[in-house]
Amino acid sequence: MAELDAWTAGIIDGEGTIAIESPKGELRRVYPPLYRAVIRVGNTDLRMLNKLKELWGGNIRPYHNRHPEKWKQAYEWMVTNKSAIPILEATLPYLICKREQAELTLTLQKRVTGRLGVKKIPIPSVKQNTATYVLAQAEQILRESAQKQVSALNKRGTK
Repeated sequence: MAELDAWTAGIIDGEGTIAIESPKGELRRVYPPLYRAVIRVGNTDLRMLNKLKELWGGNIRPYHNRHPEKWKQAYEWMVTNKSAIPILEATLPYLICKREQAELTLTLQKRVTGRLGVKKIPIPSVKQNTATYVLAQAEQILRESAQKQVSALNKRGTK
C-alpha cells in the first residue's frame, strides 16, 4: 500500500490542491462557521482520476470548458471533510511541495471532526432535543488562521 500512497502523494503534489474551505456569502453566517478539508486533483485523463476514486473514494466532475474548440475536457477528483483524513495521513510522509498544507489541513479537519471548541446549546422550542452549536472564539481564530496559512501557501505567481 505504501507504493500507492507514494503514487497518490506525487499526483497531489504535481496536479492537486490541498485546501481549507469555508462558505462564502450568506452561508458564512451559519453557526458554527463551517470549515472543511478539500483535496482536489484536476486532469484531462480520466484514467488517473478513476484510479484515485477507486483507491480513496470521492467524486469526479467535469470542469466547465470555456474554449472547447481549443482545450480538451478536464475533470476534477475531489474529496472533502473527514474523508480527506486517511488520504492526508497516508500521503503525508511522501508529500514534498504540499506537506505544510497537508499538515495544517489534517490538524484542522481532525478538530472539526472531533467537534473541538464547539458547544451544544439547547434551544427551547416545540421540538424536543433541538439545539444549536456555537464555536468558541479561540477555536474560530484557530480555524481562520489555519485557512489563511493554507491559502497563502497555495498562492501562485509572484511574491
